[in-house]
Amino acid sequence: MPAQNPGDIRSDSESSMAPFLFVEGNLGIPQKVLHKVYLHAVSVFKSARSCVPTRPTIMVQRNHDLDASLIRILADSSSILLLANPSHQTALNARKHLVRMHLIDPHAELCFTSSLLSSQQCAKHAELWYHRRWLLSAAYDANLSAIAGVDSFGPIRFASGEALRQELQLVSRACELYPRNYFAWTHRLICMRSLLSDYLTGIDIVGFIPIFRNEIAGIKQWIDHHVSDYSAVHTILGLSQAVFQSGDSSLMGIIIEENLLDHAISLVQGYPSHEALWMYTRTALSISDSQQAQQIQMFIDHFVQPFVQLQCSKTGVEEDLVKVSQYARQLLNRRGDYKISQGQFKQGFNIISQ
Repeated sequence: MPAQNPGDIRSDSESSMAPFLFVEGNLGIPQKVLHKVYLHAVSVFKSARSCVPTRPTIMVQRNHDLDASLIRILADSSSILLLANPSHQTALNARKHLVRMHLIDPHAELCFTSSLLSSQQCAKHAELWYHRRWLLSAAYDANLSAIAGVDSFGPIRFASGEALRQELQLVSRACELYPRNYFAWTHRLICMRSLLSDYLTGIDIVGFIPIFRNEIAGIKQWIDHHVSDYSAVHTILGLSQAVFQSGDSSLMGIIIEENLLDHAISLVQGYPSHEALWMYTRTALSISDSQQAQQIQMFIDHFVQPFVQLQCSKTGVEEDLVKVSQYARQLLNRRGDYKISQGQFKQGFNIISQ
């Protein structure tokens, strides 16, 4: 048979699945079709949900009496509701109940949420990220109880380094789909803090130190290419501050090696109009050490102070420069927030700020 060209293959594939698209493992659903199905799914979901017990004591007693087809209807209709409205809390709670009743495998539900979160429409919804954290806790808890509270979950753990890597890749993709994705970055920070807590208590399931090193370096690289992403800045600083508060010398050494202050200063000097980078610099000052006093002094004198003085005589100055001068003044005015780790640099910075 003569070989078909790629255009012919794509045309045949599209026509066989119309009105849906399935290209390279990605499913495309027309909005009009989804909206019509959603209206039908609402009534189906409501009917199925009324037949499934939600109180823990009743769930234990009646689990064996539930009709498998009814469970499938509830699962399918709730998935449609979430595809159209990822913040549908009732649908999310219904799926949590099914997980608690061992009628939906938590790992399968994680795959489902991964598919949702790979969509731009879904990637920005806080409720969906919370649902995923609940699943991460449930998926690796062998003692998951049917009477456990639906709104509570234990520590987040990953079965392997590969599982963690996939989770971080999911977050990165969601942040590319929806810029400055606060909820995705918060999810990432919570996962890393949970692993940090395990590491500090002697649980080192996936080898935390190399993971932590890669995480700090990776977020720095992300900020290099997304200089306005204040959520990424918040994540790297939140993680670094948690390490300094823990007092773990190995992790603190990694933070010092990565030299966040150098990174922040170089970026803010290159892109001074981005407020996120000034925030980065302000907080990076708080995890500096006394050996960087001279560097900070030069930064204040030769970069920050000229912008502060510009604000005092801003008549005729471009609007962008006025904003930058405001950011510079905020950096100096927030000197009371700079509590340097180990207290070694506090006095020196107070002198700089006068």
